[in-house]
Amino acid sequence: EEDHIDVQAYFMDDNLRSLRAWGISAIYPFDEQDLWLPKRPGVIQPFPNRYKNLQNPGIVPDQCVPSRQPVYDPTPARFRLTALGRTFLRWNQPLLCFIGGGPDHFTDKAHQFLAGETVRKQLVLVNDTRGPATIRYECSLHPKGVAPSSENAWPIQGSVQLSPGARAFVPFS
Repeated sequence: EEDHIDVQAYFMDDNLRSLRAWGISAIYPFDEQDLWLPKRPGVIQPFPNRYKNLQNPGIVPDQCVPSRQPVYDPTPARFRLTALGRTFLRWNQPLLCFIGGGPDHFTDKAHQFLAGETVRKQLVLVNDTRGPATIRYECSLHPKGVAPSSENAWPIQGSVQLSPGARAFVPFS
């Protein structure tokens, strides 16, 4: 893939979830052609209904011409997602959940802490569906390289009811 696509993917992977949690859920990439790459060259194909209803108003194309984007291409299956496309797919799901920063700044990405320091984080949950959603969550935090046990693991579990377009922040420390 082209290098600029990887840079865009890195940026969007780092920021798109935060934008969604801020309530900015309509992200339109003006360079959307960078979301896909063709797996094989396209072929010009005759439009199947080109002679049907010729006496009716409107334009009927004679042929379907391959495009750089699957939405305009007669054979969208010939495309694959780029790194940027996979990032958009990951963070643009109707339901979104990620571990954010502490209660003061959910966008904080601090992940290194000193021994004895209190870690404050929160689960960020977003419902961009058209209906209410009950989101159940369960996870466990434990020191790296140590098998979780009742002495060293911090279980986090519960559920949140979210109306359409709502978000919730579940703090833990």
